Amino acid sequence: MQQFQRVMVCVDGSDASWKAVESARGICEAFDAERLIAVHVIPTASVLGGFTLDEDVDMVQARFLEALEEQGRELVSRLKEQLPVTGVEEEVVVRNGSPHSEIIELAGEQDVDLIVMGNRGLTGIASVLLGSVGEKVVRHAPCSVMIHRS
Repeated sequence: MQQFQRVMVCVDGSDASWKAVESARGICEAFDAERLIAVHVIPTASVLGGFTLDEDVDMVQARFLEALEEQGRELVSRLKEQLPVTGVEEEVVVRNGSPHSEIIELAGEQDVDLIVMGNRGLTGIASVLLGSVGEKVVRHAPCSVMIHRS
């Protein structure tokens, strides 16, 4: 039977990702895990297209990135309240870049046994620009991936 000692949960602020946090906490408790890592990735301008057409587009893009960074700060605060599991070391990691690439890279760096993430994340224009992060993580992760249904 697989032992999950190092569990990583991906949080983007969606309802599905908060359900994934609860699942990750439950897995940590059930397997007496040693570590729970929560990760939030803020997409960079290059991930969002990095296009420059005129000053108005640049301003909109800058405001969008600022909003994503603010959301990241709020998520970190909420995560610190919801993560604690008795006897499990917790860490909140915020990265900038391509979400699937950063998740996969961090999983390898931290020698993660399991990645837990929601099946539905961002919606609207962010989803169109970023594609299916979950699908890319499942295909390329160095460990098992659990997709939590919303």
